[in-house]
Amino acid sequence: MLLVGGLVFGFMFVYQPLRELRQGADVIRLSLTATGLTPLALGLGLFYAILGERGVPILGSPQNPSRLGWVVSTLLALAGVGLYLWLRQKVLG
Repeated sequence: MLLVGGLVFGFMFVYQPLRELRQGADVIRLSLTATGLTPLALGLGLFYAILGERGVPILGSPQNPSRLGWVVSTLLALAGVGLYLWLRQKVLG
């Protein structure tokens, strides 16, 4: 489910604004929260889609993450902030 959510967020909040920019739209809306969650959802979704239950001892469950789970989630969230800042810079020129 996380992987699907990440793909939807990526389409709606990363691809769409870039497409609107290419098309010369007057107003392009960006969301820090949604853009920031995209790498987190994609990364964790891909991890759990590949490993399934075998990934729980590594990163923990979403309800009870391990220390490594917190580190990975934090890094993915920071990547999301970086993605938002890059996207914002592209839109603002």
